[in-house]
Amino acid sequence: MFPKLIIVIIILILSIVDAKRCNSCCSCSSANSRANNFKKDLNKSSQENGMLKSKTITIGDNFALRVSTKDGAHIGWIHDEFNPSMSIPSNAQIHIEQRVACLNGTRIFYDIDHEGLFIDLPVIGRYTASQISLPTRSVSSIIIPTGYQVILYANENDFVVLTSSQKNLGNFNDRMVSLEIQEIFEKKTRHVAIIHSHQNFNGKRTGIEIGESYQIPTAQIGSIVIESEHEVFLYDGSILTDVYASTINRVSISAMATATATVQKVGSIPTQYAVFYDDVDYKGPHFILLNPIVYNWTIGKLSSLRIPQDYQVVLRDQDSHIVLRGNVPNLVLYFFNDRAMTMVYEKRTSRNIENVVIFSKSHFYGKMRTLPIGNTDVSEVFYAGSIRVPSGYTVKIVKTPVFPFNTERIFTYVADSSDIRYFIDSPISSVHISFCEI
Repeated sequence: MFPKLIIVIIILILSIVDAKRCNSCCSCSSANSRANNFKKDLNKSSQENGMLKSKTITIGDNFALRVSTKDGAHIGWIHDEFNPSMSIPSNAQIHIEQRVACLNGTRIFYDIDHEGLFIDLPVIGRYTASQISLPTRSVSSIIIPTGYQVILYANENDFVVLTSSQKNLGNFNDRMVSLEIQEIFEKKTRHVAIIHSHQNFNGKRTGIEIGESYQIPTAQIGSIVIESEHEVFLYDGSILTDVYASTINRVSISAMATATATVQKVGSIPTQYAVFYDDVDYKGPHFILLNPIVYNWTIGKLSSLRIPQDYQVVLRDQDSHIVLRGNVPNLVLYFFNDRAMTMVYEKRTSRNIENVVIFSKSHFYGKMRTLPIGNTDVSEVFYAGSIRVPSGYTVKIVKTPVFPFNTERIFTYVADSSDIRYFIDSPISSVHISFCEI
């Protein structure tokens, strides 16, 4: 009897243990059961355009819904709870998956209050809605990580800059067609100018330091903040296109794709730049060249210029040209004021010319007169149409008096001139050639 009783007791104990083990398994797997039931509901609703129409279902902490296009392109995720009132594309597909760790980035939501379908984006970048399989004009709230800002665009001229998370985008709700994620700009004491990517000092900011050059897409130059006594220079290649001496809230840029931006103190244009002025004595509107270039004039104004050491400028009009070196305060003296149609900025050409050569006709043509260094009195009648001047020398030519002038006139040259014109009507009386480092 006792052995039978012992056997019965053992069977009862095992039954209780098995029951407890089963209950424990059911309890632990409740989330899995919920997930399996949700899968069944999804499969059952596949005939209803792949969406549940009338069920609110708690998804749980371990699972998430992945929403995609019919072609499988990822749109976003749904956590915690599925609600049929959520804003979800009508043709979207829904899949239940294990929840993965959240990205530490920007999160944009279809619905307000950070609810419903969402998508995570890397911290930095520019995205159109189509690039992230997001229907346009569908975003209603956003989470932005610390240290970043987001620009939401309805179009290039209609945007809003957000520097913190928003539960409701208000007037910008369901208007976004693209967005840009940026680091929040930190103003440095060495920044004397700040270029904003949009008008009215909005958008991405680029700090500019004195003496540094920055390559910036012109599409990202919308407005500029400039400290007093400074100027911002924008170049297209080596051609200066714009100079801004004060803060401007709307910048209009030419068709160039990328600009080179630098900043300098007012009046402190670096000596290694060639500067071309509209007016004499280095005044009026001007532009700067950084590198050798051939430049076709369009405005027809040039009256003075500064040329760096070891460089020269060749100016041409329809009939003649002139070679210039050093600083030229007044092109009137060269009979080339506002005449240039083409300009060549280049390294100085090396020539072993030790004498001044005067030609009787323009363009270095006709009878030649070669004169040595020093002073030469010209006894015979000799007219001049052009002149070659050795590098590093200055030439003063004295013109014989002719009515209405009753005194000799002196003209100075420091570079080749193909058409000097001053001596067509009267001959040269003397020439003085001296060394003058330019």
